[in-house]
Parts: sequence; C-alpha cells; structure tokens
Amino acid sequence: MDDTPIVDFHVHVGHWGRHGMTDEPERFLRAMGATGVDVACINCIFFGDARRGNDLVASIVEGHPTRFVGAAFVTPYYPEEAIAELDRAFDQLGMKFLKIYPPYFGRSVDDPAYFPIYEWCNERGTAVMSHQIFPWDPPGTTIERRFAALSERFPNIRWVLAHAGAGGGRRRDAVAATKVSPNIYLET
Repeated sequence: MDDTPIVDFHVHVGHWGRHGMTDEPERFLRAMGATGVDVACINCIFFGDARRGNDLVASIVEGHPTRFVGAAFVTPYYPEEAIAELDRAFDQLGMKFLKIYPPYFGRSVDDPAYFPIYEWCNERGTAVMSHQIFPWDPPGTTIERRFAALSERFPNIRWVLAHAGAGGGRRRDAVAATKVSPNIYLET
C-alpha cells in the first residue's frame, strides 16, 4: 500500500451560493473523505476584503490543522493594503502560499501592478498560484512566454498554474511553460 498523501492544492472556501461553495468545514471533510483526499489547500477569494477571507481560511485551518493548509489572498486593487496583509497572513496566520485572481482585478497576471506583491513573494521564496490566460489578452499571448518572463524576473517564486492551462490547447502551452523554467508547476 502506498502511503503517499493525496493533496488537493486548489480549494476555495467562503460562501458563494450560486456555485455551491461554502464555508462549512464539515462539508469539505465529508467530500475529502469520500474522494480520498488527505489534505486540502484552501483559499478564499470571494470577499472584496482580503483580510476577511484570510481570517476565514485561518479559522478553518485552526480547527482542522492536519486536514487543511492555508493559502493567502491579496489583490493589487488595494496596493496600500496588499503588503501589510501579506505580512499578516504569512507571519501571523501561518499561510503557506499565495492565490491571486486576476479576473477580479481586470488585468493579467503579468501586469506591473502585481510586481510589488511578487517582489514580496520573491524575497520569501513563496509559491504563487494563478490562472494564466484571460479574455482581454492580446492575440498570440502564450502561457509559456508569460510565465517564462515572470519566472525570469522573479526566480524565487514557485509559479503554480491553476487548472493546468484550463483546457484545449492551453494545456500544451502550460506544459511547455514548465519545460522552460524549473520554478513553474501545474496544478491539475
């Protein structure tokens, strides 16, 4: 028998009813038990207030520290708050990596508005998980080029590509990105 734990790296918590998402840890634990997941890495991107979402994540992790790992969330929408919240989320709440969500910000993951956040993460060698391609991207934008440039500029960040490219030819592009840099990973 293999003792390798099964980890779900990309789990959203917080109440978002239209998508069936909840902030009920017992419901998550039942689903994890039914599917054989040992540990879930959880984040909350559903509130406009990153602090509120990070507090929810921390409270769930605190209640079940062997089953959940916390991922922080911040947005460059509030640049004056982002770095202070990163400090708090990692140093006080014990978060292990960062989840960003560019669709809420309306700019791509490689927009310079994210760079102060990435500089903080680069100094700490933190992992950052994000989507890769967006509806507003110019034609010809590739995951490989985007993340090769980000990994070169911020070499201490472990870039985690959510949904491994999100389908179709994007998966091939995401796999190609992992081949150009040792610090690009796929979340499947």
